[in-house]
Amino acid sequence: MGAVRSIKSSRRWCWQDKDILDLIRENFNGQRLTTALALYISLTELGSNASSDQFPAYYVQLANLVGKSLSTVRNYCNEFVKLGILAKENRKLDEKTNLANQWSLLTPSVNNNYQTSTNNTYTTSVKDDYQQLEENELEKDNKNGVSKFSETEAYKKLKEKAEQLRRTTNA
Repeated sequence: MGAVRSIKSSRRWCWQDKDILDLIRENFNGQRLTTALALYISLTELGSNASSDQFPAYYVQLANLVGKSLSTVRNYCNEFVKLGILAKENRKLDEKTNLANQWSLLTPSVNNNYQTSTNNTYTTSVKDDYQQLEENELEKDNKNGVSKFSETEAYKKLKEKAEQLRRTTNA
């Protein structure tokens, strides 16, 4: 018989965002829900293995973890990108050699149910004085020719805010 699980003493574990699990459950049902949850768990496992929310992986690696075909995993990844919970950066060594995609696990905007500003250029205040960047800032950077998600001004601001929150939480 096993012992009660303890994150403090466990050698290996990974973490899933409950809000994202809820979002997946709201947007998928039946067998599609099962596949979507399996993909999200696999993505968080790879992130955990890399000790980061950004990690390289080929579609074939994801397909093997999920137990589904490449085309199925591609389709679900595209849906996750549209939901705002995943970002993908294609990488190439040269014109003929593909490298593993760079994946980023994202936190979707919590402001989707509220009216946004007319120009989407300011941060929206959320409960407990937490500032969340509007999703449209990321889209705006992409339209201006920024090809790497991690190089966008909005991403840099969000990363800086996350680091600030971590410091105050750990203090």
